[in-house]
Amino acid sequence: MAVASKPLSLGKQQDETKTRTPLSDAWTQFRRNKLALIGLAFIIFLILLAIGADFLQSIGFLDDPLYQHEAPGMTFAPPMTCTQDPRRMNPQWCFVFGTDDLRRDMMSRAIYGARVSLSVGFVGASISMLIGITYGMIAGYYGGAIDNLMMRFIDFLYAIPDLALFILLQVFFKALAAERDRVGPFAQALVDIDRSMGGLFFLFIVLGLLSWIGIARLARGQTLSYKQKEFVEAARAIGARDRRIIFTHLLPNILGPLVVVGVQSIAGFIGVETALSYLGIGVNAPTPSWGSMIATAQNNTFGAYPHLVLVPAVMLGLTVLSFYFLADGLRDALDPSLRGT
Repeated sequence: MAVASKPLSLGKQQDETKTRTPLSDAWTQFRRNKLALIGLAFIIFLILLAIGADFLQSIGFLDDPLYQHEAPGMTFAPPMTCTQDPRRMNPQWCFVFGTDDLRRDMMSRAIYGARVSLSVGFVGASISMLIGITYGMIAGYYGGAIDNLMMRFIDFLYAIPDLALFILLQVFFKALAAERDRVGPFAQALVDIDRSMGGLFFLFIVLGLLSWIGIARLARGQTLSYKQKEFVEAARAIGARDRRIIFTHLLPNILGPLVVVGVQSIAGFIGVETALSYLGIGVNAPTPSWGSMIATAQNNTFGAYPHLVLVPAVMLGLTVLSFYFLADGLRDALDPSLRGT
């Protein structure tokens, strides 16, 4: 009996060993970073709020972010103070975070502004990852003259200040929208799409033109370090095509650092959108945006009405910190040298 129980215990240990995967090991490592878990929870909560903003408005939890209550005038409603407005579908509403100078609910505008910021962040990161990874891996894999030519083009783009070019392109697109009747049908179609999206379409184009440069350099460096590995040589030996080697064998092995940088870039894109909206060249008014809310507050007395700045500023700060905490946790989880520590 004792002899029979020993192989049974060994078999159980072998089964437990077989169930371990790189993904499960990464999740185990990620859970040890408490700040990363808090950041992930806040991001998920903010995404759910942004997606369900229309539903929350329909049941009366959120106000219409563009609705002006009574006559324009600076009024700060204390927390949980309700107002009666028979013109609204739900006449009772509590201004938890107060109102702005046009008597619009600050909490509703902040949540709808989160929808804009998160859209810009995720779309910008997706564009940068798609273009940057493809461009960098092709340059690093083929090398030689192709690599030299492609990297010189990136060096040229690096010489252009990002924020300055963002501002110039946004000014150009704003002027194009203002002169819609004088441009061709293709440009008119683009202007119409941008207007239907509240100014986000041109902002996506601006971010997509230069946002991929850093990802491309990182992808090229990672490809150069992996393309001479044994598994790549084995794939070449069995006749695998270059496209299969790049996207099937190389990409999964270099994706870890790229994902970390991609998550960090989401916070950067949110900051760029906030800065452009603060300067008045971001999303079209009156679309809610954290940057435009801060700019509006600057025109009023901050000492008397601090909530005008605090509400969007706190939302922006918590969102950016959450993405950086998440990126730090992913770096620890995806680094094989930290497994089991």
